Amino acid sequence: MGRELVMTRSIVTVSVLPFLFPAFAAHAQSNGPIEKEVLQTLHELDEAADRRDTATMERLTADEYVFHASTGVVQTKAETIAESLAGGSQWSVRKYEDMEVRVYADIAIVTGTFSIVGMSTTYRQGPRLITRIFIRRDGRWQDLGGQATLIPPIG
Repeated sequence: MGRELVMTRSIVTVSVLPFLFPAFAAHAQSNGPIEKEVLQTLHELDEAADRRDTATMERLTADEYVFHASTGVVQTKAETIAESLAGGSQWSVRKYEDMEVRVYADIAIVTGTFSIVGMSTTYRQGPRLITRIFIRRDGRWQDLGGQATLIPPIG
């Protein structure tokens, strides 16, 4: 009985969102210059982390940033930047695949798969399903956070 109630509430909540927030009712934009801007921001953040460029990471990461890593660790903006600056990780290759960007006014949701090669004390090897959320503020995109889920090996 309790499970049915939760599911009913979820369905009602999702079905009401388009009426409360008209931006969500519009078809998401998945191609074009805005998609490229969002993916470019993700690329710039990766490069800034590799260079340990604090100023760029600060500028392109929203203050309310929260990321749920595939290890189960939840990190804030300050924790993510501190980890990058600590130098405990060195990545030689980053590979994004099947990337899709959906834009809803000033919010962009990026999904796809992500793999990295390199060294880290906390990293488990393997591809991940990722979701990243960006917000456009003052004419530029900022990373709000997201999550990564390790894809289990097949077989």
